[in-house]
Amino acid sequence: APVQGYIVTPFIGSTAQAPVVFNSTARFQVITGLTQGVTYRFEVAAFNSIGTGTAASSATIVQGSPEAPWFQAAAPADQGATVK
Repeated sequence: APVQGYIVTPFIGSTAQAPVVFNSTARFQVITGLTQGVTYRFEVAAFNSIGTGTAASSATIVQGSPEAPWFQAAAPADQGATVK
């Protein structure tokens, strides 16, 4: 049976937080209500009409400001630069 959506469970340490159910097969979703400066890990499981699959776990992520951008190279371009 095809995937109908995903269940995302945030963890703080080993403590599960409230799971968030996405009734969508979109691969990008937004989880709100996270606390700045807290380290999270996420488990994601797909579900369909038969049931819920085995969850995959993310690396830990610190909620907050993004890291500094990085690039591999910069080259001059017409009235600007190309950054890769």
